[in-house]
Amino acid sequence: MKRRGFLSLYCTALYAFLYLPLVVMFVFSFNDARRNVVWKGFTLKWYSVLFSDVELMKAMLTSLELAASAAAIASVLGLLAAYAM
Repeated sequence: MKRRGFLSLYCTALYAFLYLPLVVMFVFSFNDARRNVVWKGFTLKWYSVLFSDVELMKAMLTSLELAASAAAIASVLGLLAAYAM
């Protein structure tokens, strides 16, 4: 029983270590301040700046195309490997 408690604590600490920085970044992405040291208020300004950047949107589209083609190729290769087995 003691081992199970340690495992629960370990897994909780591991998930907190992995996901807490993502949660903090998500929350501070709505901060009105130019630098994210202090909270100055809620805004969606940074998302409008992000989506109005043409070069960044081109890069995102390229990344999505590459991800889709890699997933399709991996699926076909996985299907063929499973069929061969």
